[in-house]
Amino acid sequence: MKSLYSTITQYGYTDGHIHLFDHEGLISPAMIDITKLPRCVCFSDISFRYINKYKGDNMIAIYDEFINKYYDSSNHILLATGENAEDIIAIYERYPDKIKGFGELKCYSEYMHGKLPYGNLDWLKPVLDYNKSLGLPVYIHYNLKDLERVICFANLLKEYDFPIVLCHCGMYDDCDNDLIHDTLIDLMKTHNNLYVDISYSAVDYYLTNPNKLLEFDNKKVILGTDINPVIHRRIDDPIEHVTELYDNFYKLNRLGNFNIAIRNIFR
Repeated sequence: MKSLYSTITQYGYTDGHIHLFDHEGLISPAMIDITKLPRCVCFSDISFRYINKYKGDNMIAIYDEFINKYYDSSNHILLATGENAEDIIAIYERYPDKIKGFGELKCYSEYMHGKLPYGNLDWLKPVLDYNKSLGLPVYIHYNLKDLERVICFANLLKEYDFPIVLCHCGMYDDCDNDLIHDTLIDLMKTHNNLYVDISYSAVDYYLTNPNKLLEFDNKKVILGTDINPVIHRRIDDPIEHVTELYDNFYKLNRLGNFNIAIRNIFR
């Protein structure tokens, strides 16, 4: 892993998507050494798996632990997230000098009719309203799998004028990702505040279709590994997994300069 750290630092890359901790605590050193972590946009992972098991007070305690032990303003672009809008705002108000944005705010479209609050965009609107006076970037996980969801997301982009980063390009494993890509290109022509995060499900798509990647304005693209402690607990070899993530990260970076967007929105 040392060569990966040195490479990302040497070339001035910024990893735009890392989950440094989740409800069970900081990420395991077996996966990544936080003390050597390169410049990155980092946040917790709030997964639907945990909604009934953990509460917001625990989330604040983990933010406290990370900030007190590891936070480095020159390396870490720290975002606030949580399982509900009230907790997210509370984390920001606890650390307004350190929190640089909000996210990853998860709206799993496949749970649109379920009991979980991530099925639509409504649950995060109090955070977006709160952010109107701040103008900070917001990462949103929302799948553009059908026209109804595209319309909802477009309306959100009209309502808020701060930078909104669509995680994973709104793609999902069983979607028509060619159509989603074309939709994103159209949305970005209309909405200047839309940025795309290429990580997880979007990575394989753009490595397979590099010409489509180049259709984006590179000032609106953020690349990330999506290192994630939840995934870590489901894999056999964490170091091999992270190495593969960074290998893909470098392949995408070689196709264009994708650090401009982060410099523009995180001031």
